[in-house]
Amino acid sequence: MTWVKKITKITAEFVANKIEGKLFGDKNIYADNITSLNEATKNSICFCDSDSEKVLNEAIKNFKGSILITKNAPQEIPSNTTIIKTSHPKKAILSLIPDFYEKEDEKKVISEKAEISSQATLGENIAIGAFSVISDDVVIGDNVTIHPHVVLYKGAKIGKNTILHSGVTIREYCEISENSVIQNGAIIGADGFGYVPNKLGELVSVPQVGNTYLGPNVDVGANACIDRGALGSTSISKGTKIDNLVQIGHNVKIASNTVICGQTGIGGSSTIGKNVVLGGQTGVADHIFVADLVRTAGKTTVIQNIKEKGDYIGYPAEKAKKWMRTNKRLKELDKLYKKVEKLK
Repeated sequence: MTWVKKITKITAEFVANKIEGKLFGDKNIYADNITSLNEATKNSICFCDSDSEKVLNEAIKNFKGSILITKNAPQEIPSNTTIIKTSHPKKAILSLIPDFYEKEDEKKVISEKAEISSQATLGENIAIGAFSVISDDVVIGDNVTIHPHVVLYKGAKIGKNTILHSGVTIREYCEISENSVIQNGAIIGADGFGYVPNKLGELVSVPQVGNTYLGPNVDVGANACIDRGALGSTSISKGTKIDNLVQIGHNVKIASNTVICGQTGIGGSSTIGKNVVLGGQTGVADHIFVADLVRTAGKTTVIQNIKEKGDYIGYPAEKAKKWMRTNKRLKELDKLYKKVEKLK
């Protein structure tokens, strides 16, 4: 599905009514596009999601658009700018996208240049791009879109309404459920990283005979890798969202509605709970348990089980408040050390 820009003009009054926000300034001022703050043009609508008054004032100072959606409104409104106050600026801006863009349906065509096994089962209203390979015993549900250069190994299953972007590889007997989106270059079901030494001390690969299962509404980012189970399945439950360049090891279990941010690595046989957020570059060792509703800051390293919900940070991971107290004391200790050095 492709989004196409509309030719439209939306007044500040219309925006305020739609997002149920409070308007400050000219209600008749209009926007013809949505942009980021640093790309604002004369008639663009933007948002500032910060709670910081300093950040907001800086944003307004440099704002070149006409309508700004924020959590707070300043005392003085700049000329040629209207402020709309709402508690959720990002949600508000997302709700306005259909007013500026519309979806353009792509024609569902099976390319003559695709290689499709006669033993594959194809659903209705599907698209398969050029140079894609559909192997024996593959099952593809209705309304699936497969872009060019996708490879589906033997026995792979793709649920209805799923989109596989160019360069995706789904390995043998892996299953992608309905309404999922797999971005470019992602590999689902590659062999897990398993080796044992033989009598000569040489590393011998352990056969990876399991598979990978993705539940409904799972999104996988570009160049992410989700390994197949050594035995049994690596499983990602419904609604989970995985960012670009994420590595998920064999036999990992991730529960529903969890967010895995970019460059995170999860070691084999770990279990991640529901509604977890793993910040960018979080590292999770193998055989680790992470409870529901845990959030980690970027670069956090989890080497012990996390059994309580909450925010965690650091190496090794600990409760964020405890980490901040410790870090503050270390800084105070450093100041004390410098004072002692001066006394010497």
